[in-house]
Amino acid sequence: DTSPINFSASTIIRWVATNVSSCTVATYGWTSSPQDTGALYSDRTYTVNCPGSYYSTATDSVTVAVYPELTCSPANQTVYPDQNANFTTSGGNGNYSWTGGDTPASQMYSDLTTFATAYSTSGSKTVTVNSNDVNKTCDVDVLNRPVSCNNPASCSGPTVTLPNNGGGAGGAGGVTGASNDYCGTPSVDVNWGYYDYGVPPSPQSAYQVQIAKKIAGVYDWTYRDTGKVSVASLQKTYTISMADGDASSVILDFGGTYVARVRVWNGADSVSNWSVASSDFTTAPHPYPQVNLTSNKSKPAKNTIVTFSATGTDIFSNPKIGTETITFGDGAQSSQAFYTGTFAHTYTTEGTMDVTFRVVDNQGYACILTKNQMISVQKEIPEWIEVAPR
Repeated sequence: DTSPINFSASTIIRWVATNVSSCTVATYGWTSSPQDTGALYSDRTYTVNCPGSYYSTATDSVTVAVYPELTCSPANQTVYPDQNANFTTSGGNGNYSWTGGDTPASQMYSDLTTFATAYSTSGSKTVTVNSNDVNKTCDVDVLNRPVSCNNPASCSGPTVTLPNNGGGAGGAGGVTGASNDYCGTPSVDVNWGYYDYGVPPSPQSAYQVQIAKKIAGVYDWTYRDTGKVSVASLQKTYTISMADGDASSVILDFGGTYVARVRVWNGADSVSNWSVASSDFTTAPHPYPQVNLTSNKSKPAKNTIVTFSATGTDIFSNPKIGTETITFGDGAQSSQAFYTGTFAHTYTTEGTMDVTFRVVDNQGYACILTKNQMISVQKEIPEWIEVAPR
């Protein structure tokens, strides 16, 4: 039987020979019939050689044809109820049937490589294409339409929403704090949801974020503006740094009250209306203390003094540093109420020490720095005694 087989299937190779001493399929080391080919992924030719009498050799070949791998691909990963979900297949034996649809539910065997069906309910949907008893599945997500868009005929173009997720320092809608303790380089994130009601839905191509600062009860929308920012793929978060730096970058001030708004563009360059966050967000009144820690020895001998330079910096003159605490890693710690900049400690045991430095300003804002394996205490240096010659 020389009929093609399915992709990754196997078949049996048999041969019959007379008046020969032996037969081999040398490429595969076969010396007896029948033989299983194992899984095949492309056409393969097998040649059997059977030496006969008087130095003659009988030879025969067979080629096993393999159908291409069956595939299934959705035209779009997401659709809305009552919009066509379109699927494409290739490979197999060229005859396909489809199941798992809604309207229509299926498509019987034909040479059509496409299938379109519309689902009336939301959720993850799976269709199955069959070719020559081989199945392949692919998925599409049917999204719920927002309440404002229950009528498909009235929906077109992109929309954007800022969720009231209650995150961030001020519990702002659509805004979350990337760092609640404001140590290091704090930032906040503006988050949004993107929808498009085209058929099929068009991907996001750009966004614009504006941050208004509330000054004397009035919002200034010229305060921070990203302008139109093109994106190659879906983006739903924008991070705003609070670090001091280039004045042209998007920087938030400490001690401020703000509100965010976003608009988006789809692949056809249609722009949505502005979506304004449901509430303000606030930043900390002032920077947190910045922390650094060094030592004069990284591998001290046991029972020797190690001096730590522990720096707690308050960027503004008020508030002042209140308390500094250093934990040396061997169970000991030391605190001081007034900033002096140095700590001295004697390690009495050998081993590797993780050292932690914590600074609290006089308003209770704290930052912590831990340096893992900062100190490696070595064996004690032996005492040398000079002995006069006899």
